[in-house]
Amino acid sequence: RLSRKIKGFKELLLFFAHLAGLFKKETEFIPKGLCKIISENYLTIPYDIRLTIVDCLSIMCKAGILSPLEVIPLFFNLMRCQDKILRKRLTDYITSSLTKINQKHKNVNINKNIQNFCEKLLENPNKKLARKTLNIVINLYQKRVWNDSRTINMLANIAVNAKDIKLSSAACKFFLSEYDTEQG
Repeated sequence: RLSRKIKGFKELLLFFAHLAGLFKKETEFIPKGLCKIISENYLTIPYDIRLTIVDCLSIMCKAGILSPLEVIPLFFNLMRCQDKILRKRLTDYITSSLTKINQKHKNVNINKNIQNFCEKLLENPNKKLARKTLNIVINLYQKRVWNDSRTINMLANIAVNAKDIKLSSAACKFFLSEYDTEQG
């Protein structure tokens, strides 16, 4: 009985996410509400609801209802969650979103803000979050999305100054062209 209610709730969330672009005034509370719910309660929300909320936020971002500057930092913070499927989906979304944003021309404002955020996360005591962030940064470099000196300096700083040996090792392997994004 509970699983039917959860399924109905997930369907309702997705329904509102798709309609939010058409009825902006009537649904203006939904994006901010979902961001607040997931950012404050991501550890206690059941995993399937968490995935649905992430899907809803990505749908609303693609529709232009939410800014990538609101969604991408939130998604990076959700990487703290001990949910492998969620982290994989977040990694894929962040990478594809930044690739798409920079497809026609480099979006300097978004890149600068997200790179600043990534630099802070790479120094985060949460090792899994820092490693996932490094993996995303390297992946974006390899896809030629972030192939500037700032990204190289960020990676060099991690290779030399990281307290986590695995983080430092991954950054060094990147410079030695031995880095495997699946491994990282």
